[in-house]
Amino acid sequence: MFDFLSRYNDKSSIAPICEAMCNVVVFSESWISFCTQRGSNLIVNFIKKHYLQDNCKAFFELMFICGDQLARQYIAKFTAKIINRGFQIWGVLSQGEFKDHERVTDLYTVLDQLMSLLLYKLHEREC
Repeated sequence: MFDFLSRYNDKSSIAPICEAMCNVVVFSESWISFCTQRGSNLIVNFIKKHYLQDNCKAFFELMFICGDQLARQYIAKFTAKIINRGFQIWGVLSQGEFKDHERVTDLYTVLDQLMSLLLYKLHEREC
């Protein structure tokens, strides 16, 4: 996904592509059906596959090495939307009857791991 956005030739199309991806994430996951829906959770699986699987290596390489400012901007925006949506869902569900539900616990674990990686990177001298 990061390679696609960072190497896409038509720069005028990056904004609509990124917005569409953000809309898929934001409107596919709802705190209302998060614990009751069948199948896997989009946000949890996306974060695990594209961020945690390689400890954010691909994300950090793109953010610190890629020379395309527009690609960096939209990938950062997309990442922020995913994290914000995850925290919105967790915030609502952690206060209610589903606070001990397996999916809520898994969401918290994934968000905690991702934020730890991101904040740890900010403390490195190169950053």
